[in-house]
Amino acid sequence: MEPVVRRISTAEVRARLAEPGSDLLLICAYAHDRAFEKYGIVGSISGREFEARAPGLERDRPLVFYCACPADKTAVAYAADAAADGFTNAMVLDGGYGAWHGRA
Repeated sequence: MEPVVRRISTAEVRARLAEPGSDLLLICAYAHDRAFEKYGIVGSISGREFEARAPGLERDRPLVFYCACPADKTAVAYAADAAADGFTNAMVLDGGYGAWHGRA
């Protein structure tokens, strides 16, 4: 069974990122650099970078994971792992990379 994680719309993510002082972190849920090169959204970080930075991040920081998978499976897995590691505000971009670019 797929973990239950909160989903957030592209419109809400764009609005929150535009807020002055926004600390929302947009994360491409792929650890491989090649996948990030293909699916990276401007301003996002890779899954590999998130993993490296995670120990120093505040646990209530808003994290939005996305992927290019049907049904956002990779992003859901990353968000669930982050929640299990104590991140209380881990979310999934509903529709992922395709929705961000108006294709979902």
